[in-house]
Amino acid sequence: MCYVWIDQQVETLMRNRNPDLALRSACTLVVMIAVVGLSACSKSEDTSDAASAINRQKSSSSQSSADPLLNMSKAVSETTEAQPVELRFEFATAPQVAAPVRLNLNVLGLQDVTSLGMKVSAASGLEVTKGAEATYAALKQGESWSPALEITGKENGLFLLNVDLQLTTESGVRTYKYSVPVAITTPESSSAGTSAGSSGKT
Repeated sequence: MCYVWIDQQVETLMRNRNPDLALRSACTLVVMIAVVGLSACSKSEDTSDAASAINRQKSSSSQSSADPLLNMSKAVSETTEAQPVELRFEFATAPQVAAPVRLNLNVLGLQDVTSLGMKVSAASGLEVTKGAEATYAALKQGESWSPALEITGKENGLFLLNVDLQLTTESGVRTYKYSVPVAITTPESSSAGTSAGSSGKT
């Protein structure tokens, strides 16, 4: 339709017997249409980029909610060699002194495991009150086992929880050792009371 309109304008100017003016006007109109077209393309590309960014964000969010393992931390292994499983952990709440807290573990099979045993021990200042030992019949590649522990911090500080996994695979029986860092803090109410008591004494 733009070209038809240009032809009409040129024809009008030609009828007025001014060919030079008609040619200049036609060129000007062509340039204006080109600029408008480029502007429209630019806006379209910007809109497309914004839509792509939103879709990527939605995809990442849905992937995170679909796979709870993405929100769990990896336990530290004592060896760097390839292992038949991967151990992850997550605290239900922030560990505090004298307050039992649930620790969720997840053992992900990277290869088939025919039997699995777990023993958990804690350093001084930390106590495993539930789930210190557990067994699992078999773990296929891609499957996971989710044992839960309960731990209680006796004092403020950073401690290590030792997790030993005894695995039976086609290569034989072997124990893999992992460490889970646990930061125990003092509850705010208790800390505030201690500070107030200390101020009263002085």
